[in-house]
Amino acid sequence: MTPPPEGTPWWAWLIGVVLFALIGAIGLLITNHRNLRDVKHEVKNSHTSNLREDMDKTQKIASEAATDAKLAAESSHRTERLVEDLVKSMRAMEHSADRRDLIATKALTSVRDDLDAHLTEVPVIIERAFAEHCPKED
Repeated sequence: MTPPPEGTPWWAWLIGVVLFALIGAIGLLITNHRNLRDVKHEVKNSHTSNLREDMDKTQKIASEAATDAKLAAESSHRTERLVEDLVKSMRAMEHSADRRDLIATKALTSVRDDLDAHLTEVPVIIERAFAEHCPKED
């Protein structure tokens, strides 16, 4: 125990310490009494609804919440798989478009090269065709 302050008789100090302890104990008893009263209220079943019904409702709500959470998780996994498949499809489409562009570019280059190679022959062919179909009359 803490010694009393100077000038205070030991018996006054003892009374103060005991009163302080009693006040704390009384507060604790009041709190326990309130808690016991709440428990007694539930046990006596003086409330309007049955405790079993309350528990059944709570169980049902918890069960529905668990089912909803499970469905949400499954849906999330399905969505992730669909997104992955979509990304793969988009990459395949990009690859196909790149391949198509490459083939078209090669084909156009080949046609252009063929035209360039025969460009000097075109006027000769046209002259020959006119000469054969439209002879000149002198």
